[in-house]
Amino acid sequence: MEQNEQLKGLINFVGEIANQPGNEWLWDELYLLLDSQSNFNIIDNHPKLKLIYEQNVLEVAKVNAESFYLNFSIPELSDQLKTDFIKMEQARSVGDYRLFSVHCYQQLELIVNHIHDNIIKPKWPIYKDKFTEFENQSEKYPPRKLEKFIFPKKDTESAEDNSTEIKWSARKKFEIVNYLVVAMKKNSFLQTEGIRFFDELYSLRNWGAHRGNNPKEYEKVHIEKLELNPTFVVAKMIYKLSEFVEYLKKKNE
Repeated sequence: MEQNEQLKGLINFVGEIANQPGNEWLWDELYLLLDSQSNFNIIDNHPKLKLIYEQNVLEVAKVNAESFYLNFSIPELSDQLKTDFIKMEQARSVGDYRLFSVHCYQQLELIVNHIHDNIIKPKWPIYKDKFTEFENQSEKYPPRKLEKFIFPKKDTESAEDNSTEIKWSARKKFEIVNYLVVAMKKNSFLQTEGIRFFDELYSLRNWGAHRGNNPKEYEKVHIEKLELNPTFVVAKMIYKLSEFVEYLKKKNE
């Protein structure tokens, strides 16, 4: 007991020294020491340390969210996007990759749905007859109307009046938004890469949101990649999301 009191006195003494002007560097050294000498089990089993860690993660996530969506071109979405970004980072910090995937996808979904519902769908009768621009560049990619490019198999369903109505699935919404925001006047590679990103993130989102369901075979491929190398896959998802957001910013400059 006496030894414990002496150690507490030593800790208080070090704290007093570290708080003196010019000794701020001492806190950095103490943090480095704790980081090298401890492990996450100690943090998990110590409520105060766990709370401090969670608060630090939250503060850093808030700063990163502000930077990520700085000057975003759809200001009415910014608050919700930042909220989802923070939740995504919090999930990543504790290794909850299911929840990470859900919140990462929610940001993409919010942006895509807004652009599709408010800009593209009302003007689809005009958009659908425009020719894809990057397909005019060679005989390999002959020009196609946008409707045929997005709906090569003419995805339609019967409406009550026996007319046809386009099925705007989540993937189709992304395809048209990605084309107009990222790939138009550039090349088909950007369109293909964007769709690959969507398919991967959508699979991981389903895995995270539907815990009781068995993943489909194509979803298992993406899940296995994440479980094998989570650091790489998570970093890739954030990068691809940031790339999409940056393209959107540039298009509206």
